[in-house]
Amino acid sequence: KADEICVKYPNKFIKLDDSRIFVYNTLFNLPEIYLLACLIDFFQTHKDYKEVKDGFKLADLHMSFKSLFQDVRGSVDHVHMHGDLKPKTCEDLPRYIKKDGRLPTVLHNLQKSGAKTFLLTNSDWDYSNKVMEYLLDFPDAPHAGQSWQSYFDFTFVDARKPRFFGEGTVLRQVNKTTGQLSIGTHTGTLAGSA
Repeated sequence: KADEICVKYPNKFIKLDDSRIFVYNTLFNLPEIYLLACLIDFFQTHKDYKEVKDGFKLADLHMSFKSLFQDVRGSVDHVHMHGDLKPKTCEDLPRYIKKDGRLPTVLHNLQKSGAKTFLLTNSDWDYSNKVMEYLLDFPDAPHAGQSWQSYFDFTFVDARKPRFFGEGTVLRQVNKTTGQLSIGTHTGTLAGSA
């Protein structure tokens, strides 16, 4: 209720403190948000659990909202970094990724207008290559029969966003056959479709 919020936060500004607030700001966060919502709903509606001020109790077991968040956050990070999420996705791309035939045309039109196009992703080369090949492979597309990279002037993988934008990250060339990153820092000019 609005009056309860005003009592708790009288100055109307909430300080973004990492120990209390986590900002979900990308579509990649939706499954994590959904999982958190499902867990909270489960514990709220389960007859054996009692909701308390900062979480749930079952006999001597106390689960705070913070510990639920930390467990889900850690699990999601683990699946992304060490799990089978990307290989399983690549096994059946049509099941998980919706293609849109307009995408190649939009990218082509941007390039035709003189705009520079780039792909910037935290994903590795192998996954990025498979997904982009799938997304841009249409028989009637402007660059049909060419590599998906022809739609981009530059391609950045393993970018480590948001650090890429803030303090920056090391740019390394990718061996497109093996997916391995080069040793050292690239100091030359950036070639098209790098």
